[in-house]
Amino acid sequence: MKKGNSIIIIILIIMILGLAGYIAYDKIILEKENTEVEEKETKEEIEENKTLDINDNIVVGLFNKFRVDNACYKQNMTLEQNVERLRLTYDNISEEIIETKTCAEIGKVQNENHNYCGGMSQAMMDTYAQGGEAFEKATLENTTRTISAKAIEAKYKELFGEDAEYKAEAFGIGTTATPVCHTMEYIADKGLYAAFSCEGGGTCGPATQKIVSAEIKDEILTMVTKYNHMDKDETITYEFKKDPTYGYVFKKMTRSGN
Repeated sequence: MKKGNSIIIIILIIMILGLAGYIAYDKIILEKENTEVEEKETKEEIEENKTLDINDNIVVGLFNKFRVDNACYKQNMTLEQNVERLRLTYDNISEEIIETKTCAEIGKVQNENHNYCGGMSQAMMDTYAQGGEAFEKATLENTTRTISAKAIEAKYKELFGEDAEYKAEAFGIGTTATPVCHTMEYIADKGLYAAFSCEGGGTCGPATQKIVSAEIKDEILTMVTKYNHMDKDETITYEFKKDPTYGYVFKKMTRSGN
């Protein structure tokens, strides 16, 4: 056999082996990889659409943030109003970032509802009757709880999502989220909220709420709860949407029952 023919035969053999290898890769290896991808996608889809244990950390965490049985103002809460959302936000703020300031630092000693910065201190009560400089001094030296507006807005976004329409305004911290007696006043020029209070208060009696079920479907986490207060029995259903930054954020709250 001539040398030239031998080279041609060797080249043909190499080409045949290469083609066979390509066919094997295409038919066996790629097919296996595609099957694995499909199985993974199916598994992820199942995981995204599933019933959750009511003791799941995500479920319990959301419940604790949005439960309505631990404050009077939440009795009829629907979270449709900004003041309700602000109050709920305040309830989820860590005590560590709340600061105490004097009313002189705040620059305001009384609000439109005639509530005093920090409420009536003993020094204020002792000088109230005589009024004048003594009472003014006592009001300025009184202290109150404050929190920065930036901290409130950040927590608001964490609970309700980046697209939620946050509005800085006064909100109640007493038996109602509406600013009436016990209020967090928004001090715009200081960029903070400060507590203003009147004398007295109110109560609403004990209430209970428990998780009944929870599920995830199409990236919406739905949590159904039962709420009881006095003669009121309700089903409260929450919907939370998946969020790339905060996990799950509030979408909707529905209350039904008597």
